[in-house]
Amino acid sequence: MDVKERGTAVKIVELEVMGLKIYEQLHKFTFGMVNRIEGGRDQGKTALSEAIVWCIKGCNLAGETRGVLKQLKNVASKELRVTSIWDLGYPNHNRYKVSRISKGRSTRLYLDDELVQQDIIDDLFGSVDLFLSVFIPGFIGGLSAPRIRDLIHSILPKPSHKAVLNSFKNEDRTLLEVINIEDPHTCLVDQQKELSEWDEYIGGLKVRLNSLQFQVKLQEGSPVEGESDILVLQEQFQTIQEEKGPELEDYVIEMIEEKKKLGEQYRELEDKWKQLRKKPLPRKERLQIEVHQRQLDLDEIASQCRKILDDGYHLRDLIKHAEAMHEQDLVEFSQYKAERLQETQNQINLVLAKRNFSAGLKSKKGLYECEMNKLMEATQERQRVAEQLNMIQQYVYQYAKLQVEMANNLLQNAEIILTKRNLDTQVHYQYKLVFRGKGLYSLSRCEKISLSIEFSKLVNYTLKMLVPIFADTGDAMDKENIESQYFETSFVPNGLLNVSGV
Repeated sequence: MDVKERGTAVKIVELEVMGLKIYEQLHKFTFGMVNRIEGGRDQGKTALSEAIVWCIKGCNLAGETRGVLKQLKNVASKELRVTSIWDLGYPNHNRYKVSRISKGRSTRLYLDDELVQQDIIDDLFGSVDLFLSVFIPGFIGGLSAPRIRDLIHSILPKPSHKAVLNSFKNEDRTLLEVINIEDPHTCLVDQQKELSEWDEYIGGLKVRLNSLQFQVKLQEGSPVEGESDILVLQEQFQTIQEEKGPELEDYVIEMIEEKKKLGEQYRELEDKWKQLRKKPLPRKERLQIEVHQRQLDLDEIASQCRKILDDGYHLRDLIKHAEAMHEQDLVEFSQYKAERLQETQNQINLVLAKRNFSAGLKSKKGLYECEMNKLMEATQERQRVAEQLNMIQQYVYQYAKLQVEMANNLLQNAEIILTKRNLDTQVHYQYKLVFRGKGLYSLSRCEKISLSIEFSKLVNYTLKMLVPIFADTGDAMDKENIESQYFETSFVPNGLLNVSGV
């Protein structure tokens, strides 16, 4: 299927829901750019946002797919069906029909009545984290730090090569122009690989030079090393043998501890859930109320357990990756240690050999001088590559700073903070999002909505896509600064569901 070119606005104009929570029978809704949803408790206000999210993303409002059908499906319905009509590129009206149907154990996704995979829909609406971070105010505050970092990185503006070069001094700018950076990150990886190859080559030259130097001394009748030299080399050999490999990084240990804490939290909630299930029911006159309240409490605990499980699975994957990297470091250390041990043993063997025989060796002076010239040339070339690598790292950092600066110029109360960490020869960049100087987890309902509005503008600037906002809070907001489609719920005691849009 050819996906049509995406415009600016992402606007849902129609929604059909059947078999989802309160909507047992087929219900149809139409929407405008500004929509007000009114009704009493359990009238299906929040269920509309759940229907929209499940239709295009297949998850709940927390971005979870595990157990989502059990949460959403009406118990009396055999089929869960949601169809949404979207205008992408409003007002140019590139219209799409997205349907997700769950029947039995099968769930199918359709675009314009053609069976498709989720990635086709993601091409239209962005990733789950991107879409929900705008559509559901406060969603981004529940993401882990790595997911927030990846999300922010995906929506940062891309400054021009010329703009980045202009931030450097003239001499550095000239060097960068010679390097001809087209893709900074790819260029950085290539330079790091080349530097590693030069280090390996120079290391081999030094080993050969040490061996040749010894042979030249033998040929020239240099004094034979005594027993003390053998002892020094043997002590050096013993010291190398006792060296230990790199330890697990502190942040990995912290993640392991955090995973343990999540496990403890999960077991505590599980025990709480079991105890609540076993709790005796009250007298007959309060039985129905107590059963209903107990079920709500059980569902809440189950939801918390699912959230902890998802975080635990994510941490487990991060820990596995970090441990795999640590195992690789240990392998590289063992190889390096083995090379040093072999080199030291070779020196010991050479000293012992010199004591036993010092004649019959051919002159190695010419070969030694040739290898020495190679070493000098290789060292100079390595220095050149190292200087280029340093400039590329500065370029990448300056590029990231300009990205953050451009993004923050588009934001009003929100701010993206860039930090840089140097680990060995690698440079890692971290992104943190705050709102009015506060962490995302401590925002009020109105601040969460304001953050979604600002985030929507940044996404639109970078990706040319205005994601709708569904403010399921009951708080009235100033809609003058809202450029995207907007949904606002309002609680009306004992009122029936009423959806109005303009």
